[in-house]
Amino acid sequence: MRAGLCCILLLGLFVLPVFGQVEKIRTLKQSLSSIKDSTQYVDAVNRISLLFYEQNADSTLYYALRAREIAFRLEYARGLADATNNMGIVFDIKGNIQLALRYYNDAYNQYTALNDSSNIVQTLMNIGSVYSVSGKDQKALVNFDKALSLGNLIAHDSITAIVIYNYVLIYPQKFTEKQKSAYIERADKISEKYHDLRLKLAVQQLRANNLIENKKKKQGVELLEQTLTSARPRKGCNVFQAGASHCRAKKLPHVRPTNL
Repeated sequence: MRAGLCCILLLGLFVLPVFGQVEKIRTLKQSLSSIKDSTQYVDAVNRISLLFYEQNADSTLYYALRAREIAFRLEYARGLADATNNMGIVFDIKGNIQLALRYYNDAYNQYTALNDSSNIVQTLMNIGSVYSVSGKDQKALVNFDKALSLGNLIAHDSITAIVIYNYVLIYPQKFTEKQKSAYIERADKISEKYHDLRLKLAVQQLRANNLIENKKKKQGVELLEQTLTSARPRKGCNVFQAGASHCRAKKLPHVRPTNL
């Protein structure tokens, strides 16, 4: 089975509860009026913006603009960087490659000024994904390599597992079978360390995809069925995604960090 076909099939498997996200958004929105600290208010608005991306990109844009305006007025650098990154996500989802790259690059520079390694890794990964969709594979690989290299050095390595997932999924040919197996195993251990169910399911999908690509169809399909069983018994579901550009172009389930 070709990788593209396999990934199209997998897209239908990864459903996770939207209810939890809706509840988080509702709780955060209700808390805004009681937040007295201006920087905490910006952080909450940015969080709402990010949580909305799976459901409504226009709402992500609305809250990102709101957070950016306040952060700019306060000269709150982290709030401005997070809002800028959320703007990149919006235009990534909407398929505007030029604006997605503009805002992701701006966010990268802002996070670099803050020495925020986790978010530097995230923006490098997102930039790589956008370049991949636009057919600029060499630039995509450069950014993914940078993201993975820096991700190997940071203590909070949940973002590193997401880079591994996206890199191996988009460019499986870049890795030997031994490398792929080692990276998948590492990502799986990271998902267990942080008790991250979404990431755990994504890694299972990646492992199954790898089995099928290597003519171990029966084992791969069995793992997919196990993953489907884990993901299905939940009410109110949406497609498990995160990294809009490659998902949109290639029909891949793509992971984006939502808890940084």
